[in-house]
Amino acid sequence: MNKTLKAADEVKKLHRMFSALGEVVDVLDRIGSVEQAEQEALARVEKLNGEAANLVTQINAASVEAQAIIDSAKAKSDEVISDAVNAAHELQTQAQVAMQEAKSDAEQIVNAAQLLVQSAEADALAANERLASAEAEIVELEKWADKAWDYISKLSVG
Repeated sequence: MNKTLKAADEVKKLHRMFSALGEVVDVLDRIGSVEQAEQEALARVEKLNGEAANLVTQINAASVEAQAIIDSAKAKSDEVISDAVNAAHELQTQAQVAMQEAKSDAEQIVNAAQLLVQSAEADALAANERLASAEAEIVELEKWADKAWDYISKLSVG
């Protein structure tokens, strides 16, 4: 082989070696980019973890506050319900007392009315008896008057 061909072979070998080095440089650039992206991603993850921890703290605080509000609202609603139940019981008691008083008053009115009816019936019976007695007296008086007229007529004729 002549020198030129040998030199061409050597240059080809060098070219292949250098082209492989170019590929190695490309691979190293890519690895560096990946490492840089990984570091940036880790920094973002660390930042997000900090924000997440902050949010968890805020959520826990809000949860505690919400529970306090719920407990307060429950206590107030229990108090309002208790007051309403007590008021309802009191009104029920008052209504029962008023109903009992009204029933008692109604019974007294009915008893008084019954006494009045009995008294009126007795008065009506007495009035009917007096009327019958008066009618009997009228009949007696008419008989007496007829006798008196007969007697007067006899006296006048005679």
